[in-house]
Amino acid sequence: MLKLPASREPRAGSREHSPGYSFRKGPSYGEQISVSYQGTPFRRAVPVEAAFCGMAESHTLTQVDLCLGFSSLLVLKCKGGILDFVYNLRPMHYRSDNRSPGQLRPVEIVPNYINTAEGSVLISVGNTRVICTASIEETVPQFMRNTGKGWITAEYSMLPRATLTRTPREVSKGRASGRTHEIQRLIGRSLRAVIDLQKLGERTVWIDCDVIQADGGTRTASITGACVALGLALEKLVQAGTLTSTPLRDFVAAISVGVVDGEILLDLCYEEDSRADVDMNFVMTAGNKLVEIQATAEHQVFDDNQLSQMITLAKEGVQSLIAKQRAILNSLHARP
Repeated sequence: MLKLPASREPRAGSREHSPGYSFRKGPSYGEQISVSYQGTPFRRAVPVEAAFCGMAESHTLTQVDLCLGFSSLLVLKCKGGILDFVYNLRPMHYRSDNRSPGQLRPVEIVPNYINTAEGSVLISVGNTRVICTASIEETVPQFMRNTGKGWITAEYSMLPRATLTRTPREVSKGRASGRTHEIQRLIGRSLRAVIDLQKLGERTVWIDCDVIQADGGTRTASITGACVALGLALEKLVQAGTLTSTPLRDFVAAISVGVVDGEILLDLCYEEDSRADVDMNFVMTAGNKLVEIQATAEHQVFDDNQLSQMITLAKEGVQSLIAKQRAILNSLHARP
């Protein structure tokens, strides 16, 4: 019978060593092994799997789900019929909605949500919900007159009870907050990056993003939803014969990425965002071109390697969002 030693300290300097973890019981192939961390056993035994090539020395890597927020990579070695092992156990970040680190929240985009607007959507990203509308005016701001170009501008607001506690309406304060100004300018810049203003002609498209429920990522959801609302409004101009083709040159979407408890996470909800060590927002096109990056080391600084990982994760997230945009705007033939 093939036996696994009841305990073994990895060699000094071994990269597989993770202090505090230990194994109990020496099982045969196919039996189970219990794992403890700093003396506290996991509630569920861990299956042990191995593969052998006759009596020759070989090894198999087995990804094991330890539940309770931990994962392990078990390296089982067979030499002379006796099992030896090394291990690499590391804590895995536990997300309140049971998502994996690189998983988006459920996303739904409902087109034509407001019948009176030229273009509109209700976008839901997890528990965050934003109504985005696009309205067309046959005028442009003073600084754009007689240029032959159009303009895209945006406004952003939140309902008082979009948050856990009531937030007074900004109109009652007499002016928009600095945060509101920042977000609506970001939305406008993001959309202008993918629009041919010359082809739009001297008209303005007003984008209004109203958050009706906030659970993190309201600005990124607003950009993603606003792109669809804008596309729907431009499509109506084409259908009416006002424009010969859509000025939309590409799709644009946005996503948040952060470092929480040392783990890089995609699409932060409010609970994660409020305690993130690093908080980033990425605005990107379908062609993986960057429109804007917002990055803040809230509690801990980050290095080039972490930044590279966050960019990779953001690209994957943005492409998933753009796939949903394409599903709605499939008749626009936007050029990537």
